[in-house]
Amino acid sequence: MLNIKRSIILFILLSLLTLTLCSCDSEITLDNYNVIFSASDGDISTKSALELAELTGTELVRDTKSEPQDKEILIGNTNRTQSLAFSSELLYLDYSVKRDGEKIIICGGSDRAIANGVKWFTDNCMVEGKNKAKVKDYTYRHEYKVKDLTVSGKKVKSYNLISKAADSSYNSFKDELERLFTENTGFIRHESADALNVMIKCDPTLSSDSFSIKVSTGDITISGANAYGIKAAVSYLFDTVITEKTTLNDGDIFTGNASRSEMRFSSYINARASLSNTYNKLAGGERINVVYFGGSVTSGHGASDSNAYSWRARTENWFDQTFPDADIVHLNSTIGGSGSMLGAFRCAHDVIALDADLLFIEFAVNDIYCATSTDDIRLYYESIIRQVKTSLPDCDIVTLYTTDQSRARNGNNSYFAEALAQDEVAQYYDIPSVYLGGALCSSFDYMNDTEWSKYFIDIVHPTDKGYEVYFEALREYLEDELIYNKDIVTEEYILPERLEGRSFEPKFLLPSQIEIIENKNWAVSDSTYWSTANKYEGYLYPTSADNKLVIKIDADNAALLAEYGKDNRLIYSFDGDHERIQNQKGNHPLMLTYSVDTELEEHTLTLSVRIKDETTPYIVSALLLW
Repeated sequence: MLNIKRSIILFILLSLLTLTLCSCDSEITLDNYNVIFSASDGDISTKSALELAELTGTELVRDTKSEPQDKEILIGNTNRTQSLAFSSELLYLDYSVKRDGEKIIICGGSDRAIANGVKWFTDNCMVEGKNKAKVKDYTYRHEYKVKDLTVSGKKVKSYNLISKAADSSYNSFKDELERLFTENTGFIRHESADALNVMIKCDPTLSSDSFSIKVSTGDITISGANAYGIKAAVSYLFDTVITEKTTLNDGDIFTGNASRSEMRFSSYINARASLSNTYNKLAGGERINVVYFGGSVTSGHGASDSNAYSWRARTENWFDQTFPDADIVHLNSTIGGSGSMLGAFRCAHDVIALDADLLFIEFAVNDIYCATSTDDIRLYYESIIRQVKTSLPDCDIVTLYTTDQSRARNGNNSYFAEALAQDEVAQYYDIPSVYLGGALCSSFDYMNDTEWSKYFIDIVHPTDKGYEVYFEALREYLEDELIYNKDIVTEEYILPERLEGRSFEPKFLLPSQIEIIENKNWAVSDSTYWSTANKYEGYLYPTSADNKLVIKIDADNAALLAEYGKDNRLIYSFDGDHERIQNQKGNHPLMLTYSVDTELEEHTLTLSVRIKDETTPYIVSALLLW
């Protein structure tokens, strides 16, 4: 009798086992199934659900848009009871594939884990060549480094991230913290009273590359003077603190410094005087005006988006992300085609009037195309330096040299003559400089036309890829000066005697400042002109082919800042002398040959325009005198 009972029990057990194996490992035809997903899940798992629906030829349905059916593939945190039951014990990277009756459940501890679960299902359960699945129950559990953590006597099960930055620039560090927490601990991010609060904040009292991690009242505060310190602290928290300690107590403090990356372009950097004014203002949370003063390369011509991928835009972004609590104002004072001569004229209006604290100058490559002699380059560039340092003695100046194809190839990527002329002056005035062009060309085979086209759109304007290297070279210099420099010394700047034996004293007159003696069919536009940070106040232009403008001048030389069509001709004369025709077209000063009557106390300049191309008006935005 006992043996019969045992046989019956054994039969029942075998039947249950057979039923279980059949229900979990038997083939299921998916033709009549729906793939159910939750709108609350992220893009990654939603995309995986869509791909599974397309693979199986089934319909993708949002959980809130349908009533539960027997035949469903549940993806992620749906509103079905089975999803909640099977996902409740899964941590961030864990995922599970289960079968419950005719339902297939794929769930995970995160959006990423759910997508991994879908992939495991398609790789291991789908029957090749058929719209069928042989479902195998499977659970993946990630090996977490931190399995047990107690902070201020409380065991951590969840965490919450808080940023005290002035703007959203620290969001990337919050994202990195979340990734590290979930991958190393599996703790769930949750805003609750029991969660461990991890706060990220900027602390300007810390040195530029240092950080601190403090435990207080059950919370952890990560502090750095800037993004470099914050980034180092985030790494240190997981590389050392949490992974090596299972218990943190109130009052625990951990400190350290960021590690600098290898310098690739140090041979193209002439550091000279420190950026002490910039450093102190960034550290003190004061407003700082950063002015970008140059031509089309500084403007960003050639980039797919000059306000995103030029060296200037990348530098702006670096400052904003590195010092998110600082009040940084970026001012674009560029005019394409302009060289150091026009720069000297524009300096008062486009740099000094903007109250620059940090000034980037880039004119050397355009001095090539303006055919400016090296003697004159030294004169004009020195004028810029002296103007700035006389009006804004605390302004930090950095001079940048780009390059073009012929200078790189014919000069073996060394400093070209125009850059050398400026750097001679820069060295005399202790002005830092960075040879961006040399740094870029050292990164690829600049003698190869195919390689050149990857980094330049033409002979001088970089592509996005080229601008990135320009920025990387400048970034190395800025890091060295503003992040890792422990010896910033603030000293009063003493302007030395002139390097050049002659001086250049430019006068820049806008239309409202020009003294007009006679006007026949000329007008002043209400529109501003030139896309600089400090917009120009309208412009002069002829309104008829029958036009004449007589201007009073008090100088030995004159030029115009003008824009005009190739078929229009400027006719001019000084003091009623014989007329001259000027055909030059460009954005550097339109030079006017001077021939004044020395017996006259006052001099005049007469202008008229022979208009042939009315589609491109003749525009005079400034009178230049010296």
